[in-house]
Amino acid sequence: MSDVFSLSPEQCAKAAAWNRDKVDPASVKVLPDAVYEDYPALRCFLEARTNTGLFEMLKDASLYAAFAQEVADVQTDAVGAAGPVDGMYGKTTRHYLLARYAEDSGWLVAGGRNPASYLAGSPLERVTFLEDPFFRLTKFSKRTKPVRFVVVHWGGRSPRNLQNYFASDDAKASSHGAVGYENDGSVIATQTIDLDNSSWHGGWINQHSVGMDIAFSPQESRADYARARGWPVEIVDNPSTRGEKRIIDIPDELAEATAWLLHEWADAMGVRPEWVNSDPSVLLSQDEVLASEGGFIMHSQFSSRKWDCAPWGAKLMEWTATVAGIRRLAGS
Repeated sequence: MSDVFSLSPEQCAKAAAWNRDKVDPASVKVLPDAVYEDYPALRCFLEARTNTGLFEMLKDASLYAAFAQEVADVQTDAVGAAGPVDGMYGKTTRHYLLARYAEDSGWLVAGGRNPASYLAGSPLERVTFLEDPFFRLTKFSKRTKPVRFVVVHWGGRSPRNLQNYFASDDAKASSHGAVGYENDGSVIATQTIDLDNSSWHGGWINQHSVGMDIAFSPQESRADYARARGWPVEIVDNPSTRGEKRIIDIPDELAEATAWLLHEWADAMGVRPEWVNSDPSVLLSQDEVLASEGGFIMHSQFSSRKWDCAPWGAKLMEWTATVAGIRRLAGS
């Protein structure tokens, strides 16, 4: 922690009270060890909050004041002294640290934190079931086969809406995570199940794949729900031969976020970062899929009963190619 305090006494007291009430120790525990080397007061806070005896001795304002000042130093390093520095350890500060120290710790969970699972340049806000227990699902099976595919679905109206459905007693399905809009209009990526386990997302392909949902409805009947939250809504003719005649198109920012997420999941699991088939309307047999080199695949490309995400397929393929090009230029 810096010897020069970034916060005034009044600001520090406000931040200390906020951190005391709002900060879950789990959201500090996930940080890479290198963070604690540069900002040691973060570890002191964590050790105190997770050790009952020590916490009882140190629960006075000095502990939280030191933590708030350390958080303010992090924020100053992130945005400069002229930026918004409040000493409150929220998701923006946490994700800045995870991104800055990404070489030491990735964001995805596959047995442990996977260091290959953060791509510089990705616009995603990310959260896993380790940071936020709300996003933890228990509907999965032990994996017995190598992962060769990342399967793309759509489901729910937002990641939180989808999570509520999957967590309900009625649902007999799950996925490893989702990408979609928060109520404030920001795009968020979630992870709900360890990638080393098999989620219940696609039948026979489950053991060979990880499954993600684009949590944004294509159905025209859901347009008012999205508009009420200020999300982009464009009704278009369905460009594919699958599904309803008119659909809500996937917004570019969401298609871009999905493309980055596909590449991150593929890197983390050693999956070929290409589409199994470049025709979004194709229907492949199980034997054809398993005989392929692996890669990205939409549910509609191997199931005649599903049309996700055929109408969005061309745009998703364009964006994954764009991200691949950005990665080549960046040497990643």
